[in-house]
Amino acid sequence: VGAGVYAAYGWTSIHNMSVDPNDLALIEDLADQGAIPLRVYNAVDPAGLDALAASGPRASKNGRAITRAVKLYMDGALGSRGAALLAPYADQPETSGLLLMTPEQGAALLASAKNAGIQVSTHAIGDRGNRLTLDWYEAALAGADASALRWRIEHAQIVAPVDIPRFAALGVIASMQPSHAIGDLFFAPARLGPNRLDGAYAWRRLLDSGATIAGGTDAPVERGDPAIEFYAAVARRGLDGTQTADWRSDQKVTRAEALAMFTSAPAYASFRESDLGTIEPGKRADFSVFTKDLMAVPEADILKAKAVMTVVDGEVVYRAAADGGGQTRINGN
Repeated sequence: VGAGVYAAYGWTSIHNMSVDPNDLALIEDLADQGAIPLRVYNAVDPAGLDALAASGPRASKNGRAITRAVKLYMDGALGSRGAALLAPYADQPETSGLLLMTPEQGAALLASAKNAGIQVSTHAIGDRGNRLTLDWYEAALAGADASALRWRIEHAQIVAPVDIPRFAALGVIASMQPSHAIGDLFFAPARLGPNRLDGAYAWRRLLDSGATIAGGTDAPVERGDPAIEFYAAVARRGLDGTQTADWRSDQKVTRAEALAMFTSAPAYASFRESDLGTIEPGKRADFSVFTKDLMAVPEADILKAKAVMTVVDGEVVYRAAADGGGQTRINGN
């Protein structure tokens, strides 16, 4: 059901985080049966790392479902004041957030993943959480080909400005969800105070530093609509148009950059850039058609765009009804 919803939104692939290793065979079977219309790139939860390290990357017979990553957790969320900060919360100074791994646990997991060639995707939201993740990655990756492993930080929401260049320097991918910014920036100034907002949802600074940003949605935490994510990246405004000085409008990106964040960058982040992510001869025919030209319409009209067709590997997996009154999901439920 979920895959059908995302196909109807216009997505051709999803990166599936914290997957129970016991569900991998089922996902692969469903992919082979055509019951999952999209490509699925899985990251198992830590309990599945040993088995994945032993087997190596795995895939369904048709190659639509691939598993070659593990999802770790460094800290909590900003809204609950669980994100680990370098200094106390401005609106609750008795806490600086939570750390969910010890250095010893992290070192063991990273060493196992590195030795097996497994990609690591670590949840880190606060500036302390991101710094520690970068520190641990740097130590673990010493002497390794970072471009071959393509380790990621999931969310990378609050990063100390001095740490921003480290993403590119270490070959770490920033896996970010623009809709988090336009939701969080209604309360983030209170949590962080004015001095930490320069590194909050800092897409422009990350790109200018040479980092790769793989854009996503964090659905079902967020709605999962690509129009919202694209709008958030290029407008950096609330859905109602809200934008204040605290929102740091200079951190928005161009439409071409946003397009790359949701196409070629996720392809690279899932080791598929040779056959996915751009429309060109020799690559798989994965693309979507929308009711509006996201590259040209006024910013507010981006939110009105709807997918009319989603194509995966040359096959139409979703088509909107011609009269606009319904929809047809060619595959999936």
